[in-house]
Amino acid sequence: HLLAIARLDAPDRVALDALARTLGVELAPGAPPGCSGSFEGNPLRVRYSDRGPPAVVAANLAHELAHLAAEIAGVGHPHDEEDIEAIALALQVPRAAVQRAVRAVGWEGERLAACFPDVAPSRVYARAARVAGGVAVLRTGALRAVVSDEWIDPPPVLPCERRLVASVRATGRSCVDASGVGAWPYVDPGARAGVVVLGAGYAWQ
Repeated sequence: HLLAIARLDAPDRVALDALARTLGVELAPGAPPGCSGSFEGNPLRVRYSDRGPPAVVAANLAHELAHLAAEIAGVGHPHDEEDIEAIALALQVPRAAVQRAVRAVGWEGERLAACFPDVAPSRVYARAARVAGGVAVLRTGALRAVVSDEWIDPPPVLPCERRLVASVRATGRSCVDASGVGAWPYVDPGARAGVVVLGAGYAWQ
């Protein structure tokens, strides 16, 4: 089951604790400070950080199970953390579930995040962009991250991006361009407020 998820083919949403029980993996909170977790021994035990809001704890656990998936797949150390995060996102926001959510609510940021209430909004937006044919620009302060489907080549900056972000930051409310690209405020648990610019891939071409 975990190997299938590592290939990003999970059929639907996954309860991480139930998945661990099915695999005979013991979950143990209490990772060392500054560490999201580790796994060890026989029987297999995954230690994860239980510090912070529930969504942060769930992300830590997904991250450690993603490392375990890489081990099962025979990937040696050190693991590429970007690949590990992709697997962790697949565990928390499986492809079929997020594609179904996009079909149901479109690329409306707040409604899309609400489909996965136990996952930090930025993780939902990143996963949706990656597997549902969209583009997400995550803006936190001066930081800017772009996530897109591998078949989409978004421009460096969308013409309406600066205006949308400025509007959201000034008003605290969403703003949607005539092209269908919109921007929404969001707050990840335990993190600074941000703005996501979100839209279907065709709107960025």
